[in-house]
Amino acid sequence: MTKLITIPKFARATGLPYRLCLQLVGSGQIPSVPVGGRHRIDVRWVEQWLSAGGYRNDRQGTTAKQ
Repeated sequence: MTKLITIPKFARATGLPYRLCLQLVGSGQIPSVPVGGRHRIDVRWVEQWLSAGGYRNDRQGTTAKQ
């Protein structure tokens, strides 16, 4: 069974601001699954994403990791 987490839990796990996570999910940069009126993120994807370096802000050239 696939484990899904909410956007707030994703934000806490990655250290990213909640609003940035919403923007990334809304733009499709973070794949999500609609569940009811909300979106959930697959934990396996989060683990792969973090191991690859997480979010990279190309304007500043920084990587957000925890």
